[in-house]
Amino acid sequence: MDYDYARVSTDDQTNDPQIKELVRYGLTSHTIRTEKISGSVLANRRPVLSGLLKALRKVDTLTVVKLDRLLVAMQWMSCL
Repeated sequence: MDYDYARVSTDDQTNDPQIKELVRYGLTSHTIRTEKISGSVLANRRPVLSGLLKALRKVDTLTVVKLDRLLVAMQWMSCL
């Protein structure tokens, strides 16, 4: 299964540029999970991202157009 993720840090930011980029690569906007939460919050404390990570299997794909949306989460993900 394919999963798509877009995150911004503050309420005055919008996920629109990330969503447009994902759609440009052929993904449909209704499959994209979005979240507004600070990047300093670890992945296991981000409701949407932690749900995606729990659902992922070895055959699944997680698409993120801005890698910095996951960088702080990488430390937590390395424990998987």
